[in-house]
Amino acid sequence: MENLSRFLRKSQSVAINTKGEDGHPFSSYASFYY
Repeated sequence: MENLSRFLRKSQSVAINTKGEDGHPFSSYASFYY
């Protein structure tokens, strides 16, 4: 459970970082997961 929360936090930071470039944070989630 601790690893999962850490993974989610990491993916959120990725989405935030790519939000300024794309403007679509969800697309960064998709590229992160797949």
